[in-house]
Amino acid sequence: MRLLKKMWADPVWSKVIGGLITSLIIGASGLLWLVLTKGLHDWAAALWSALFISVPLWVVTTLVVLLCVIVLALKKPSKTGGFLPAGPSRLSIVHADYQAIEGGGKVFDVTECLRAKTELNSLFLEIENHNFTAGSKNYVPDDPKPSKEKRLQVTYSLDGGPQYCIERVEHQRLVLPEEEPEVLTSLRIELFSIRRDLLHFLQEIGDEPKVDGDGPEALASFFGAKNTYLARNKARFDNRFRDRLVRANRRLISEMDIIDREFEVAFNSTCTPQLVKKLVDLIWTIAGKLDVKPG
Repeated sequence: MRLLKKMWADPVWSKVIGGLITSLIIGASGLLWLVLTKGLHDWAAALWSALFISVPLWVVTTLVVLLCVIVLALKKPSKTGGFLPAGPSRLSIVHADYQAIEGGGKVFDVTECLRAKTELNSLFLEIENHNFTAGSKNYVPDDPKPSKEKRLQVTYSLDGGPQYCIERVEHQRLVLPEEEPEVLTSLRIELFSIRRDLLHFLQEIGDEPKVDGDGPEALASFFGAKNTYLARNKARFDNRFRDRLVRANRRLISEMDIIDREFEVAFNSTCTPQLVKKLVDLIWTIAGKLDVKPG
């Protein structure tokens, strides 16, 4: 199975496989057409004989085929190619993006792709790099981050109601709507977004410097490296997260009446890997306390 996936992802092999599949489809379609037209021809001949009408049988067959084509053409096609009744979809894709789980690399907006794939108020997708195509457009033309696991995050709503935010990893299936989706308030979605970005930031900063050797020179080198490490991380942390955390904290107080001093102290402290891990855990705990008000 993995070999087939790799072959399909390869641009040359994918064209070869696509050509073989197309040839098989054309051949099968040709045989089916012969069977159907013969059946129509025989049926038309019997009808014409019963009515005692003397008309060449090829004319009868042609008329019946044209009639079928006209009937099919008058049906209203859906955007996915099937014949569905007109009307707006109950499933609304608000936003969707595809990127590496660990962060970094490319981020592809696949919102329009998922909207185009929505059919009969539902969506089914095998999450693979090559499956984000709709019409003639490829929404994921490159691997976001080769050799790294990817994830698809989707925010959607049903019947104009509350928004749901879910994530699925590469090689899984996305099925919408879920049977019992978790209702997420906008504040909870923002907290989860900050938590996700903090996890990526944790990967970026790496481990703290360690003492390399003995003696005063080694200690001086260690303290210098550590101060530089902390100062650099604090600047990056404040630039990327401080305003977001302050706004989220204000909303927690004003909207949810949640005052968490430990949370405030954590994002105002010196930036270390331990602090980031603590923030990640605190955000998860706080998000779990939020009241969910469907509708």
